[in-house]
Amino acid sequence: MMQMHSQLSDSCEDQLCLAAVQFLRSHFQEATDMYKRLLVDNREHWALNVYIAACYYKLDYYDVAIEILQTYLAMYQSSIMGVNLKACAHYQLYNGKAAEAELKVLQQATESPVFQEHDLLRHNICVFRNGENAMQVHNFFVSRKRLSVMMIVVSFN
Repeated sequence: MMQMHSQLSDSCEDQLCLAAVQFLRSHFQEATDMYKRLLVDNREHWALNVYIAACYYKLDYYDVAIEILQTYLAMYQSSIMGVNLKACAHYQLYNGKAAEAELKVLQQATESPVFQEHDLLRHNICVFRNGENAMQVHNFFVSRKRLSVMMIVVSFN
């Protein structure tokens, strides 16, 4: 890994990769610092706000995560990842009802059944409701061999 690390340049792409590796290694503060430096130089890369917010979420700074997400969500109100992260932060700060209320934005933004179409949202609604319909959601994942997706989502909460 150190050999690969030494081959990285200061390019935005390489630094994004390095920050992502730091995040995956649970080095959230290092990832946050890298994403912030990238954002200073690349203000037009709005998604960096989501990455920074995810780092703060993992550091248990839920209120900071929500504040940073506001910048991104002002531009992309119906971003599933952005709204879901905000809902997860509300769940940690308040309760499941507050979290579920945050997800209503997605339902209002589309005519399609957004909660049925996205496994991430189905799972998190189940969590926000203290396991209500857990067997239906669990069976859905098992029947489609999507346990790896579910495990990733569980680690986010």
